[in-house]
Amino acid sequence: MEKVSKRRAATAPRLAHEILYRNLDWAAETAAYYGFSPSNFPDVTKTDREKAAEVQKEDRDTDEGYLPFFDLASRIAVLRDYQERRLDKEAQPVLLAHSSKKGDSKIYHFGLEILGSSKSIADATVIKTAYEILRGHDFNNLVVAVNSMGDRESFGRFVREFTNHSRKNLDGFNTSCRADFKKNPLRIMNCGHEKCGGVLADAPKPMGTLSEPSRIHFKEVLEYIEILGIPYRIEDTLIADRTFGCQTVFRIVDDEKGQTVATGVRYNILARKIGFKKELPTVGARIELRDASKITHSRKIEKPLVCFVQIGFEAKLKSLQVVEMLRSAKIPTYQSLSRDKLSSQLQIAENLKIPFALIMGQKEAVENSVIVRNTNNRSQETVPLPQLSHYLAKLIR
Repeated sequence: MEKVSKRRAATAPRLAHEILYRNLDWAAETAAYYGFSPSNFPDVTKTDREKAAEVQKEDRDTDEGYLPFFDLASRIAVLRDYQERRLDKEAQPVLLAHSSKKGDSKIYHFGLEILGSSKSIADATVIKTAYEILRGHDFNNLVVAVNSMGDRESFGRFVREFTNHSRKNLDGFNTSCRADFKKNPLRIMNCGHEKCGGVLADAPKPMGTLSEPSRIHFKEVLEYIEILGIPYRIEDTLIADRTFGCQTVFRIVDDEKGQTVATGVRYNILARKIGFKKELPTVGARIELRDASKITHSRKIEKPLVCFVQIGFEAKLKSLQVVEMLRSAKIPTYQSLSRDKLSSQLQIAENLKIPFALIMGQKEAVENSVIVRNTNNRSQETVPLPQLSHYLAKLIR
């Protein structure tokens, strides 16, 4: 059995267990452990819908890449809410969790948004959080289908290559697909006709035209998914509406029922299209649960007593595993996985008066350990990850 190092971190005197959130349902509680602030879905206004219509007029291909539960007006409402609440003045990124259940409807909608981060860890955090929420609702055969659209130039290059390939082989498509091609070439990407299969099998794919930054971003997202042990597959025909979608696009599928239960996409380019001065890197997901009868609002989250700090890519890769370990042990944790500097992360812990910081650098990531530091007196010790939950439970309770 591994032993913790002898340089012991002093325990804090009688820690105050303050309640941060009350009356949360399972989804909101899970999201809160991953750093999301619970909120209600912002209402979609008439102006939001008008802006959505204006944005879609810019591109004739607006009916491509339909993602269930993910409409443009709702995305605009989220960005408007971000602006109206002046969340741009808060520490970035901002993590929001929205829930909605209207009246007696049995359908429950839940949304996750990370605004202000272009890093791959943000994509992975949204995917992991959505995955754990669904697992908590007794989905046991989940698979993440994922693809990358790349940046605007990458996807534009793909569209040109796909269109040229399909036009040269138009005789290989059936009549209805030829008609769809004339309206919008990308409509035929998911064609299920046997006759069209041969042409589409040889057609260019979005991943084949990725720029180097887009390729690296997607590679990192896949590394996170793999190290988290989440079942996944590349679905190279999965795209979102290009009027707002870019980079990572995914859906979570209940493989047993063949049902899509969550979808997500990056939409960095949308903010500028609706009047922001610059792009706002954002990634979001939507979950739809058909049976809301099991959803209760009796859960609570205490104010974090530990802050998880990571330095370096190897530590980032393990970071979501650590967060999930602490969530399973019901240890409220503050984390800022999109930040890179040790000093800024530790400063947040001190500003929020969080008594303990968990620090993982490259050395700790390799050794499968974490440094536990008392933020009051700076004493610290190294604890193996398998012992961390038990160690912290004794330390803070």
